Amino acid sequence: MGNRLSAGGKAVVFAVMALTFAASASENSKNSGQSTSDFTVSIMKAPGGPLLLIAIGAAVAIVGIVFMVLGFRASFKKDLRLPPSGAGRPVITGLGVVGYIAEGIALFLVGLLFIIATVSARPQESTGLDGGLKALREQPYGVYMLTAVGAGLICYGLYLMVKAKFARM
Repeated sequence: MGNRLSAGGKAVVFAVMALTFAASASENSKNSGQSTSDFTVSIMKAPGGPLLLIAIGAAVAIVGIVFMVLGFRASFKKDLRLPPSGAGRPVITGLGVVGYIAEGIALFLVGLLFIIATVSARPQESTGLDGGLKALREQPYGVYMLTAVGAGLICYGLYLMVKAKFARM
């Protein structure tokens, strides 16, 4: 049951991210920061909207923390049929560790920005993934941190491709 809930949670997070990326990729759309801000404003006007936004932000931030923990502990390996030996095993594990941590940082930033924007009653600050990454860039050494997160997200993508071959079914 825990695995199913975890998979369902991941599916929801990735579906939201996919819809955000698809909307920002379409020709007629605004950037994802603007569309996220518009979405946030409409929810804040609804009864109980601010609580819902805080809950959404907290859920995304918690998923980010879970991803970081999975990366640090390398506990994602239990879901894989890793090769018994050879160079493939440490490469797959390394991609998973770096990828999970980077994905967790990105999700945590998005959740944190949702919460901050809601609490400060400035929904225009709820900027989605691109806004979270821009906020990271504005920090001291932000360009380096952003580069590390970008490289980590690439590693996560590569890990997911490898996972398709080695996943336990």
